[in-house]
Amino acid sequence: MTTNNLQTRLKEETAELHRTSEQHPLMQSFVDGSFKKEHLLELLINLLPIYQVVEQRLLQKEILENTDLKRSTFIQKDIDKLIQDTGITTLKIRDITERWVASSWEKNLYTLKADLYLRWLADFYGGRILAKSQAPYNETYQSKDPMAVITTVRYLLDKDTPDTLIDNIVNQTKAFFQFHIDLFEEIWTS
Repeated sequence: MTTNNLQTRLKEETAELHRTSEQHPLMQSFVDGSFKKEHLLELLINLLPIYQVVEQRLLQKEILENTDLKRSTFIQKDIDKLIQDTGITTLKIRDITERWVASSWEKNLYTLKADLYLRWLADFYGGRILAKSQAPYNETYQSKDPMAVITTVRYLLDKDTPDTLIDNIVNQTKAFFQFHIDLFEEIWTS
C-alpha cells in the first residue's frame, strides 16, 4: 500500500460528511459552550461502547504500551461527573448505537479502522476546541502525550492494510460519519 493513501482518501472523501457533522446544531452547542449537560451525557453514553469495541478488538497491544489510547477510561470520567452534576440515573443507549456496536463486533479488523480513524483523531484534533468549551467535562480529550496517540493511530491505519480494502474502509468511514449525524439528530430533537 502506498503510504498515507488510505489517510489521504479518508480525509478527501469524507470531507463533506465531516463538515455536515461539525455544523450540526448539537455539535455547534458543544463548540460554543451552550450545550445541555443532558445532551453531552447522552452522547458520551452512546459513544462509550463504540470505543470499547475498538479498544478490545483493535488496540489491545497498543494500549499496554500507551494507556492514553484507552479513550473509554477518559470518557467514563466525564460520564461520572455528568451523572453527579445532573442527577440523571436512567441512561439509554439508543437503538442506532446498539446496531452500530453489534455490527462492529462482526467487522473485520481492517474495516474497524474506520472507527479508529474517526473517533480517535476527532478527539485529538477537534477535541482541542471542545476541551475548552466543555470544561469541566473534558477528560475525554485529555492525554499525557497527544502526538504519541496521533502517531500511533496514523501508523495503525496504514499498518498491513491491503490496497484492496481501502475502498471498503473509506465507505465504512462514510457510514460512520452518517451514524454520528443521525445520532446527533436523535439527541438534539429528543
